[in-house]
Amino acid sequence: MSTFQERKASQNIVVDVPECRVVPGETARFPFSVRGGERSYSIHDFSASSDNPNFDQGWVHIVRATDGGGSSRFTLEIRPAHIGRRQYGTYPISIRCTAPDAFQAAVGLCTLIVKPCVRLIGKPDFSTWPGGSLSLSLENCGSVDIDVSVSVSHHGSSWSRGWDFELETEDGPFEFKETFEPPADGKRGDFELEVSAEGISLIRMPIEREKILSKVFQRKYVIPAAVALIGAAVGIILTTVLSGPALISQSISFTSQPTSTAVGATYVVTAKGGGSGNPVTFAIDAQSTSTCSISGGIVTFDRPGSCVIDASQAGNDKYAAAPRAQQMIAVTGGGGTTIQSIVFTSEPPSPAVVGTVYTVTARGGGSGNPVTFSSGSPDVCSVSGATVSFNQPGACVIDANQAGNGQYAPAPQVQQTIAVKQGQTISFTSTAPVEGLPGGTPYNVAATATSGDPVSFSSGSPGVCTVSGATVTFNQPGTCVVDANQAGDNQYLPALQVEQDIPVASSRIA
Repeated sequence: MSTFQERKASQNIVVDVPECRVVPGETARFPFSVRGGERSYSIHDFSASSDNPNFDQGWVHIVRATDGGGSSRFTLEIRPAHIGRRQYGTYPISIRCTAPDAFQAAVGLCTLIVKPCVRLIGKPDFSTWPGGSLSLSLENCGSVDIDVSVSVSHHGSSWSRGWDFELETEDGPFEFKETFEPPADGKRGDFELEVSAEGISLIRMPIEREKILSKVFQRKYVIPAAVALIGAAVGIILTTVLSGPALISQSISFTSQPTSTAVGATYVVTAKGGGSGNPVTFAIDAQSTSTCSISGGIVTFDRPGSCVIDASQAGNDKYAAAPRAQQMIAVTGGGGTTIQSIVFTSEPPSPAVVGTVYTVTARGGGSGNPVTFSSGSPDVCSVSGATVSFNQPGACVIDANQAGNGQYAPAPQVQQTIAVKQGQTISFTSTAPVEGLPGGTPYNVAATATSGDPVSFSSGSPGVCTVSGATVTFNQPGTCVVDANQAGDNQYLPALQVEQDIPVASSRIA
């Protein structure tokens, strides 16, 4: 959760549900409230966005709470419909208050996870004698085709077998049945069944050697992917990838350990795989996405907790896919535990104007480390040191951070948001008459603004002339003053008023 400074009070958006998991067509709900405000808000004062480029703004709906929580309680509803395969994954969501009269924009953070929808139906059957066999019934309960992987691994050895196929959005379910050569020491240790879709593990379940797996499934089991399901039951086309002679097993072992597990530290993870020669790939386990993150094999420790790193290695025509290996790291709160915070001490322009600059300042905590600034919206504004340059209209977000030390933990990031607008000018495009006559032919005035928004006209000398819309009527001798104005909008400042003067004679001289 991020906070910001108001001119008179501090506001923030508090999200009650930090994370939701959904399948296509269902609704994820994030109740939130605004604290510290001095006004009532409407649903139009809020917006939601994500850094994930696959996020669709058409999923977003904001509704007011109906549970008697008051005018400051709302719910962000996200309904991911018409999902394509590339849109499965994690979406960090920012909820912003962008009321026009708010000096700053409050921000709240939450996470949406969109997963495929697969049902496991009936009573799966597993045996290892006299030969290995696995049968189960799967159903695609989403609205797009899904690539599915089913694998069985043996905990008493490195043995595993896997099959890949596609569930299409047709009538079904599909009855999956495969045979395999069990491991020589299959009488020892337990087996495990795993079902994944689109590379996302949906279920992992132990198969005890002394029990029939079907005893575990006494009712229809829906693989936990999210909130709810859409669409009718759909069918499957099976393409078996692994066939022929038994594949050689392979395993993964981690070959690295972090030198520091403090928040903010990074760690290059490495592992040794099996004989297939395929690379070992790494991912952060779903349970740890709020604790750590990974990019290009570099793990970053984001907050205290348990960081679980998953390692995988694909198979080929000779080697089976390696069972997933995991490395668990306890992330500590940094070199120190004393909390410090950041408070902005500079008051930004309201609004800021494109082409101008602003010097930002802030007071940090007791570590003595400097507060550093960066732009959270580089298209709108850029930051160099403490100088903020306003580049184009929009919301300029300035991020402030302070590192920790042996006594103090890093300060939570705070943000200052500034509305940036462009200036505009007005130019008359109509030629005024040399002079007007009382009761004579009216004059149609015209002008344009650089914003492209319509210009409004009024009389600066109502006794001499009146203006209705763009029509100027001359009433009596004198100087008729026509005023032109443009009020501005969420991108442009109000234009400076311009005038057009027209002499009005008492009568025309022959």
